[in-house]
Amino acid sequence: MKSLQQIIANNQIDWIVHFSALLSAVGENNVPLAINVNINGMQNILELSKQFGLKVFIPSTIGAFGPESPR
Repeated sequence: MKSLQQIIANNQIDWIVHFSALLSAVGENNVPLAINVNINGMQNILELSKQFGLKVFIPSTIGAFGPESPR
């Protein structure tokens, strides 16, 4: 959180695109890590956006598949 605060302040950031998330296969194998990355990480971003007046885009990863995925 402190590192992100410094980056935002030092680089005049006004937008955050937050893609950090563990998908289900990894998250189901390590639930505490998934909670930390997916929930606590997003909460940190939302707190920083409030603190610095940032715009935030947090897309869903539910449909993230590779080029070889069946249609």
